Amino acid sequence: MKLSISLIVKNEEKHLEKCLSSIQNLMKKVESELIIVDTGSTDNTKEIAKRFTDKIYDFEWINDFAAARNFGLSKCSGDWVMHLDADEALSNDVSPLVNFFNSEDSKKIASARLILKNYSDSTLSVYSESHNLRVINRKLFPNVKFVGSIHEMLPTEEPCVLISQIVDHFGYIADTDSLKEKHRRNMPALLKEYERTPTDPRILAHLFYSCENEDKEKYISEWYTSLQKNEKDLYSLPVYVALIQTLLDGGETGSALFYVDEYIDRFGDRLSVTTLSVIALGTCALSNLGDSENAIEFFKVYKDLWDQFKNGSIPTAELETCVVFFGSTFPDYCGLALVATSEALKLGDKTLANKFLGLIPESYVPPLLKEQYDELKKRVN
Repeated sequence: MKLSISLIVKNEEKHLEKCLSSIQNLMKKVESELIIVDTGSTDNTKEIAKRFTDKIYDFEWINDFAAARNFGLSKCSGDWVMHLDADEALSNDVSPLVNFFNSEDSKKIASARLILKNYSDSTLSVYSESHNLRVINRKLFPNVKFVGSIHEMLPTEEPCVLISQIVDHFGYIADTDSLKEKHRRNMPALLKEYERTPTDPRILAHLFYSCENEDKEKYISEWYTSLQKNEKDLYSLPVYVALIQTLLDGGETGSALFYVDEYIDRFGDRLSVTTLSVIALGTCALSNLGDSENAIEFFKVYKDLWDQFKNGSIPTAELETCVVFFGSTFPDYCGLALVATSEALKLGDKTLANKFLGLIPESYVPPLLKEQYDELKKRVN
């Protein structure tokens, strides 16, 4: 068997059929099996699953996502294992996965990341992007296991590659109360992990994004402190993105710029998604302060980093973290180009403004930015 596709599910009748339908084209082109582990569904989840596979297994829920995932792994017979969530779906074009699994070169690869688009509104025009480790070579690493009772993850075995397969994630499209309830459900497991490893940047990051407002300062402070002990952890440097974004959202632009400058002084020579995002946030901060000249200079640096990011020259492993890296998606890029256009107009430089506006393909202007784009286009012309 070439590929095992594994899911753990519970009460997923809302999304499951879309998810399983999306993998059928892949399964037709790559020798595959579908493994589904049910942790206690009381709706029609199992009935939906039975239409797609007979390999459905029950697992008694023990408040441990890694344990459930590892039970699923034990049922997989493929040389490769790819895991998905029920609220995800492969994009219509599965050729990146088909080409990868059917290539000779893939035999030398240990693991692979896929590109997740995490949508936050029903129009599918607002999203963040993450590059998540979802594929593992069991032939090379037969004993690999998931770790983490909450926000479980596989270890990154090298060599690890990025497959340009889009996975649409719909789980964040919910009302605010539903998302808060989801975070509240996760907190007990996170706090249990926190008791065991209180300086783990991964746990501190997830606590920061999951907790209520009154505890956010505590966890981001501890997350920032943990950076001093372990700069190489995947979750360490992204604390700057969370910290700067939080300060900007709170109107503390001067403090945000302090951490922008600190990051550039300490880590600015590192080609990383964090660097891309810090420069993007710095562009916005300087614009907020009315410093048009420096905002434009920051944007020029950002544009150079964006080009390297899009051509694959910047490592993307940090995009697997829970951090939202502003500046890493096409809508973000367009928004920043509009900021730079506006700043150039403030300086009276229509030539530069026209150059910045021209960075956005007119046929691909995100809907939320269309009005601003049209207004700036009038002013530039």
